[in-house]
Amino acid sequence: MDAELTLDVAGAAVIATLRTPVRLSPHPALLISLSGAAQAALNDQPYRIAADIFLAAGHCVASFDLPCHGSRERDYGDGLSGMATAIAAGVDVFGNIQDTGRALINRCIDDGRINPHAVLVHGTSRGGLAAFHVAAADRRVLAVAAQVPMTHIPVLEEFAHLDDNPIVERANAAALIPQLAGRPLFVAIGAIDTRVSERHCLDFCAALRAVSTATTSLFTAPGRSHGGSDPDERRFPSELGYQAGAAFLLQHFAESAKTD
Repeated sequence: MDAELTLDVAGAAVIATLRTPVRLSPHPALLISLSGAAQAALNDQPYRIAADIFLAAGHCVASFDLPCHGSRERDYGDGLSGMATAIAAGVDVFGNIQDTGRALINRCIDDGRINPHAVLVHGTSRGGLAAFHVAAADRRVLAVAAQVPMTHIPVLEEFAHLDDNPIVERANAAALIPQLAGRPLFVAIGAIDTRVSERHCLDFCAALRAVSTATTSLFTAPGRSHGGSDPDERRFPSELGYQAGAAFLLQHFAESAKTD
């Protein structure tokens, strides 16, 4: 069952979708799953795999449109190009993602749907970086899983001209390491990723692992992330990558529940 939640984010209304399972667990968690648009994160393959696993286990799942995606395609255009245009105009779109994540968590806790110690975040590509931001902004997030995440924003052609932009510099995944250290984190990336750069992703994981007291799990496999021109080429992440990410989150939720 889906419900629309209207969130107040910096004075603007942002719509989030909350999906509840047919049979609710006695101790339900909340998985926030992010892609570009909430519709894709919750309903499209392969993005929905982690959400479906959580729902099958009796947990709640929620998502929201990232800035310039879905219902939030406004003054600056749509998608990553819209986000880049907004940043160039001085709009901190990643700060907005942090605020939206906090507002969604607050709403679900205030409504009595979950307890404050049962929030997990999952994301794919741009949604992976968004997941890092939600976790960095809110200590109530227990663990994070990201599939082929953006980590160094200027690597993407849409943002290449913003390399020295202060909004981008503080939004890169490396800048979030102090806030993420101490939380379990899972990352899946292909052996080759010319879109978000497997090298930047691996460097981020290594830097986090060097300072974090929690597990930083790296899931890799042969093949190319973010597609390619050869239709017969192996793609990553596969369904297995999403399943492994969901299992990682459920494991850390279960371990946390034992100590509550």
